[in-house]
Amino acid sequence: MKVRLQQEHSRRLRMILKSELNARNKITLIGALAVRVLRYSFGIINWRTEGIKKIDRKTRKMLTVCKNASPKS
Repeated sequence: MKVRLQQEHSRRLRMILKSELNARNKITLIGALAVRVLRYSFGIINWRTEGIKKIDRKTRKMLTVCKNASPKS
């Protein structure tokens, strides 16, 4: 279940980052669409801290690769 949620989060994140929206709208959409998939499961599934940190690192890496965030932020 966790793996499918992570895959869906990554899929939505890639879809948003490939769009031609400005940076502000991309960040808003990430919060509205991509994070929502994970947020729904936080009260149901027992997430470990390492799992959440892994998702955070992957999200930040994708933002940096798509030039939406500075590598030093």
